[in-house]
Amino acid sequence: MLHLGKEHNNIVHLKVLKNSDPMLAMIFALLIFSMSGIPPLGGFFVKLDVLAALIDSSRFYTNYILFFFTVASFFYYLRLVKIIFFDEEKGYSKPVAKNEERLKIISVLFLVLLFYLFIVQKPLLMMQAKALMVLLH
Repeated sequence: MLHLGKEHNNIVHLKVLKNSDPMLAMIFALLIFSMSGIPPLGGFFVKLDVLAALIDSSRFYTNYILFFFTVASFFYYLRLVKIIFFDEEKGYSKPVAKNEERLKIISVLFLVLLFYLFIVQKPLLMMQAKALMVLLH
């Protein structure tokens, strides 16, 4: 795990991540973009399914609330990526990485799992549902 120490307990201290562990910084950015709902990442399909269910149930006010919070969270998450990749490090020491290789392997496996579940499986499940509907009618 990445240990930042007592003096690094603020969001702005993520600036050191880009230079200390670029692979972890990229994985962190991908996960942030997934949580914010950027296509074709997994978070987009989750938000799309929720939005479709709300539209089907005619809950339009809830759609507006979902849209507002999605946009607000996107800008917050974008700020995190900006801090990691574009802000300058000033006077911060590099963090100590423990079990770095194991963390990278687990992170890559997690991203592959997310890719498989939400990119590969989603269209297959949709085709299966359509085929089942055709067979039942």
